[in-house]
Amino acid sequence: MTETLRPGRQSLKRAALISFLSIAMALAGCSENDAETEGCETSEECPEGQICQDEICIEGEGDGDPDGDGEEIVIEEEDYLISFRARTASSFPNRTAAVRVLGSRDESDNDLLTEDIDCVEAHSCGVTKDFAHFIEIRETEPGEYDAYSAPIDAATMTISGSPERFLEGISNPRLRGNGVIYRRVEEGRYVGYYHGPGESAETMVAGLANVGASPGRGWDADPIADRAIVFIPTLESVDIRLGKVSEEVDNSHLVYTFGRENLPGDAGSLYSEQAPTGFSDDGRYVVFTTRGPNAHNSCVTNDDCTGTSHICGTEDRCVALERTAHIFDMEHVDSLGNSCDDHDACGPVHRCDSGSTDLSGGTCAPQRVIMGVPAGLTQGTPAQTGCVATRADGSYSYTDISQPMTFGPDGRLYFVAKRDCVKGTASGDDTEANIPKTAIIAADIETGEFEEVFGNTAGVDFNDANCYDTVEDQIDVENCITMISGA
Repeated sequence: MTETLRPGRQSLKRAALISFLSIAMALAGCSENDAETEGCETSEECPEGQICQDEICIEGEGDGDPDGDGEEIVIEEEDYLISFRARTASSFPNRTAAVRVLGSRDESDNDLLTEDIDCVEAHSCGVTKDFAHFIEIRETEPGEYDAYSAPIDAATMTISGSPERFLEGISNPRLRGNGVIYRRVEEGRYVGYYHGPGESAETMVAGLANVGASPGRGWDADPIADRAIVFIPTLESVDIRLGKVSEEVDNSHLVYTFGRENLPGDAGSLYSEQAPTGFSDDGRYVVFTTRGPNAHNSCVTNDDCTGTSHICGTEDRCVALERTAHIFDMEHVDSLGNSCDDHDACGPVHRCDSGSTDLSGGTCAPQRVIMGVPAGLTQGTPAQTGCVATRADGSYSYTDISQPMTFGPDGRLYFVAKRDCVKGTASGDDTEANIPKTAIIAADIETGEFEEVFGNTAGVDFNDANCYDTVEDQIDVENCITMISGA
């Protein structure tokens, strides 16, 4: 099986370009290898065909980077298979124009769709993570779907035969791992399930909200990682339950609650049943995103709060509503909520949350990666929207987070961040780009620090004249400014 590691710069440019020109792109799968299991100090200790990277054996060539000193492994291009969905502007809004598989070993580029396959863009067509099956979701009536699958020929990376139905009468379907997660209605409530092509039976993941309940219950699952999350929102809090796909997630799996502590006034609805989530391949790490309050340093008045849109909260800590990715370490979830005076007391990933610089009197909490304040939300003193506030302080920070969220072989968390502030929509926005600024983010799960690894990080205007080389008669991947919707 071909191993897929994090794509190189040109691969990302190509995928990102397709995402903008076709208006929507979603990564459907990357091939996987289960060999990242053995500890090591040198590459000589690893099985044949593997190298030592950060004290773990992974597929690759060369000497590796055993001590994690920042020297990158040289990964040959033939290690890559990338699948994605794309559509052109002319097909908007009803159809997926292509489900493609790029293979850099032989520079192949295969479109899996045929005349017999009709993919509705609002829902899903895609490839399983092991590249063994193509899956198509067909709407049979409003809100109800059937799922079809067809095997993919490993030699040609094309569909073998016509798709056959393996699920019917389901709702809220999403491609995950090597199959589909979805809901059924049973005795007046929604129940979450997973099922993959060729599997004999569906697997119950969790009981969800009663039909018609508002708000409902959000959920996600990764059958390969054998990990599931159920989040139960109210207007002012959200309970997080973490368990396994192979066992029903219920009340006993509650690990943490995000609330509105320290936030003054009435902020309206803080949490919902829709939130980007993600899982590491081994199931150890789970990420959940919020647009809720983050408490920061101690304060007496607003003058003590220097962060963007921060004010002094009701519990004497600076606070603001911020787009945040929270990371849970399943090996240390028992530490959450415990008292702490340093980060080590909470495990290698969770942090000691305290308003004091010495972390005294703290409480263990999930690690957080804070991207910035939401674009259109008015807060702070003086009251400003996120776009205005981040222009005023010069940060031009990101305002949103997109799914999918994945963990790379380097242990970092990857996702797309967007600054949803565009020139020509409000007074004083002439310093913004004419499309939302987007970038692929790599975040350190132990510190919460992040960097932009690819994207329109400078916020340059889009110009379609720069996207096509008329002399070479091909797309110009070097000069075209793109907007990335997912990676």
